[in-house]
Amino acid sequence: MASTLTKIFSAVILCLFLIACNNRKIEYSLKKVAGSYPVQQLKEVVLGIEVLDDRRNEHDKNKVLFKRPIQHSKEERAWYFNVEKKYRVNVPFGMTSMLAQHLRQRGAFKSVKNNGRDSCDYYLKGELHYFYGAQLPGKAQGLWIFSVLFPPLAIPALVIGLTERSRAIVIIEIHNVEIFNRAQQLVFKTDVSRRYEHKYRSRGGAKAVFRTANDALEEYFSELVITVEREISSAQAEINKQ
Repeated sequence: MASTLTKIFSAVILCLFLIACNNRKIEYSLKKVAGSYPVQQLKEVVLGIEVLDDRRNEHDKNKVLFKRPIQHSKEERAWYFNVEKKYRVNVPFGMTSMLAQHLRQRGAFKSVKNNGRDSCDYYLKGELHYFYGAQLPGKAQGLWIFSVLFPPLAIPALVIGLTERSRAIVIIEIHNVEIFNRAQQLVFKTDVSRRYEHKYRSRGGAKAVFRTANDALEEYFSELVITVEREISSAQAEINKQ
């Protein structure tokens, strides 16, 4: 009996551990997202967003994201990647949900719906080609290991761990961003491709690259949202003239 309970307990602990390890979210704080300047043409408009069409498998560069290990060699150095398996939800779905939240926070539209094409005044769709993040490990991890043997290193390791930044690259590309009106007429189309290469916080080891990807996504969506508002406002202005 005791042996059975021990096995059950071990299995539960293992499941909880696996859930925790594969629990990365595609999200960023909306507290800093500025509200949209009130636009008469948009206040009664309902916008729908279709889940992004996943086209990442068309590019060899993305193959590393679908491998299980989180650390791979790149340019003869070990890098962390925002691998698919570590995300809580499907990446295109998570990105679409975050875009919808961002648009709602702006407050320009009457409402923003996930899907709901038939019940919306306009709907947005696009093809996801890249959500690729790579980041070099920081030095603090090595210091933590040495601090076990030499405790005086613990404080420097903590300071470095909280403040250190390491080189990171994030590529985000959504092609064929299209906006349709209620009559299913195309009113706008574009590709949005951005590459962010900076030094980002490396705190958290392998977790850092997921945070970095989210930071870049906030910048990317902040630009995309303004474009969407502007183009739908222009389309509505033309309708109001008729």
